[in-house]
Amino acid sequence: MTLWPALSSFAHAETANSSLDAGGADIRAEQAPAGGMHIPGPSLAGWKSQRGAASDSARPTPGSDGLLEVTAFEVEIYPEPHRRYYAIGNARQGNLLPASAASGRDCDDGSWYRVSAGGYVCTGDGARLVAPGDAQIGRATSGSAPWLWAPSDETPHPLLYARVITKRAPRLSALPTDEHGEPIPLPAEPKSSQVERFMVGDYFLALAGEREHAGQRFYQTVQGRFVRADDIELKPAQPMHGEALTDDVKLPLAFTLDDAPLYCHRASGLERCGTIAKHARFAAAELVTHEGKSYMPGPEGTLVAADALRVARKAERPSGVSSRAKWVHVDLSQQVLVAYEGDKPVYTTLVSSGRDGYHTPRGLFRVERKYFTKTMRGDDDVSGSYEVQEIPWVMYYDGNYALHGAYWHNLFGRTKSHGCTNIPPVDARWLYRWADLELPAGWHSMYHRKGTYVYISGQTPADGK
Repeated sequence: MTLWPALSSFAHAETANSSLDAGGADIRAEQAPAGGMHIPGPSLAGWKSQRGAASDSARPTPGSDGLLEVTAFEVEIYPEPHRRYYAIGNARQGNLLPASAASGRDCDDGSWYRVSAGGYVCTGDGARLVAPGDAQIGRATSGSAPWLWAPSDETPHPLLYARVITKRAPRLSALPTDEHGEPIPLPAEPKSSQVERFMVGDYFLALAGEREHAGQRFYQTVQGRFVRADDIELKPAQPMHGEALTDDVKLPLAFTLDDAPLYCHRASGLERCGTIAKHARFAAAELVTHEGKSYMPGPEGTLVAADALRVARKAERPSGVSSRAKWVHVDLSQQVLVAYEGDKPVYTTLVSSGRDGYHTPRGLFRVERKYFTKTMRGDDDVSGSYEVQEIPWVMYYDGNYALHGAYWHNLFGRTKSHGCTNIPPVDARWLYRWADLELPAGWHSMYHRKGTYVYISGQTPADGK
């Protein structure tokens, strides 16, 4: 069974400067069979990866003693061969790190090795020295079966994701067996002793594979737990993506929030003449007024209601950011993000910042921690609690506030989060690879560093949308 049909047709560009295919960003009006012209929205049908930073699962060049393969779910990487120091990053199971023997302390159950970027790993924490040909990338955390799909940064989603749709769905540490170790079915109402957690609230899972067990089908999560296939629904990559800014695609740029009417001037006045799709984009112009309502001139001489749009505009570089520095501007009032190199805007997209009751901090910050993926959990005023596994392309800039990909919704342009800035995964991936603090090959995260500037300004829309 193929687990990711939505991802199977994506092409991968080999050039360093390849860009997103415009897909649905072509704003030429198309004549719809009925209802007038139709302006399409974005699409990932022609999506191409952009090579740059090393993949999380890339195979590095061996060190003087070979390679370390991480065998635990994750291991910490230290700045010196001693655990008294704060860790500066980590590596995940199956990742490979170049290894050179090092002397140190506090690793009595293993040996210290120097790895890439000046880090150190104690093999006693969950790593082993292997010959390059013996290493296994992307093994299931239980060690019982290989992942059907190893993590990748060459696809819109780095993992296969799913939403839990059954109230109090059980999550198992292991599949049930009898006293002889033979598989037995999981009952419809399993006992608490069989269950690691009953998932109450909003749960989104990252999946590593699937398995038939005693006539039932289960998915295994990246963390090595098991869930019934009937309790989840897969989350394919959403079509939303932003735009690389070029001589042809410039700021200001307007995005539609939803499918919206197009209006045309007729002899009788302003009449609806078509539809512009959700998250379509076009060059923004000055607003015009008709019968007391504001409109923006759109494609093919049409008008679009101003309240149906978000607009990305150029911002002044903040004081303290040099003319050569990379920085990201999040405009809360428009729910848009623009990436800059000095004074030059290079990329823009829609985002979702903190919703009512969950503010996103304003000010000037710097990226201080980067994670290829990161699980986030907490309390929620609606569902009670939430757990979102392996959120991709995470960059923390102020405590627990981060820029990151959001695979669980497609409401970009509206407030949605618990305070972080949700970004379409394709765009979060672009930012992650573009931003300073490049992760060394084999690392899963890096922290306690100073990276790209993040400038957040504006007022969240009063209506919370």
